Formats: sequence, structure tokens, C-alpha cells
Amino acid sequence: MSSSVFGVIDSSVLINFLKLGRTELLAGFTLAATTHVEAEITTEFPDQLAGLRAAVTNGHVTIVDANQPQELALFAALVTGGRLGQGECSAIAVAVNRKCALVIDDRRAITEARRYDANLSVIGTGEILASLVRTSVLTVAEADKLINELANSHKFRLRVSSIKELL
Repeated sequence: MSSSVFGVIDSSVLINFLKLGRTELLAGFTLAATTHVEAEITTEFPDQLAGLRAAVTNGHVTIVDANQPQELALFAALVTGGRLGQGECSAIAVAVNRKCALVIDDRRAITEARRYDANLSVIGTGEILASLVRTSVLTVAEADKLINELANSHKFRLRVSSIKELL
């Protein structure tokens, strides 16, 4: 992974943008998903697989292996703990080892990741949407519409009622 990579994305955030059909919004962030995250989407969210393939083809997300010795060791430690899925474990291992942001929404996984790197930058769906508003890719109204769609149609609720609360 090059130094230009912004972060390693877990399925929790990736699925949100796949369900919205808006992975192009991720393009400006230079994100990588691990093969474990890809496998999780393939098996647990097969309806989103075509969207993932398109996101990869269009360069919105890159697929990487968690294959460096430090990553494999951390992945094994995290998996052995039994509290997280393989996608979360691999995303954490790659982000910690390669000094990238971890793009994830799962609170338990964030807590676990910070046990290994207290200074790890963690970005969730809300922060991505707020960044898109700050850079004028989306308006507040457009971001709020996406927040509402996630809550009403996809059972994902941000801890804010409007993106304004994150700006």
C-alpha cells in the first residue's frame, strides 16, 4: 500500500455506501479494503457484491492482502480474542501496521484497535459525510438525506440527526 492511501475501510462503512449506491463518494479518500472484508461482503452481503466490484473497477476502493508478518501476527491475536470478525481484524491489522486511518463504525472494533495503537486515526460514516460537506462535494441537505436513508431503509443510525452536528 502506498503512502498516498488514506485509510483501510471495514465492511461496516463500505456496506453503508454500497447500500446507498454511492461508492463514488469514497473516491477522494484513497481507501483500501482487505481481502477479508471483500470475503465478508461476498458471503454476508451478496446483494452488494456487484456494487463492490464496480467500486473496485472504478478505483473508489482498492483490495489489499493483510500479508505482512506484523499484520498476520496482529490479525491472529485479534481473531483469537473471538470478539471481532475477520474483516474487522484484518482492517485493524493493516491500518495499525501501515499507519493509515481505520475507516470503521463498529465501537467494539474501535476500542480493540486502540488497544494496539492509541493514536490510530478512526473515521466513520458520519465523518466521511461531514468531510464531503466541508469540501462541497455534498450539501448539508444531501448529506442529511443520506443519513435518513441509512436510518430508514438500511437500519444504520448515526449518533446525530443532522450532519451539521459534525461540522
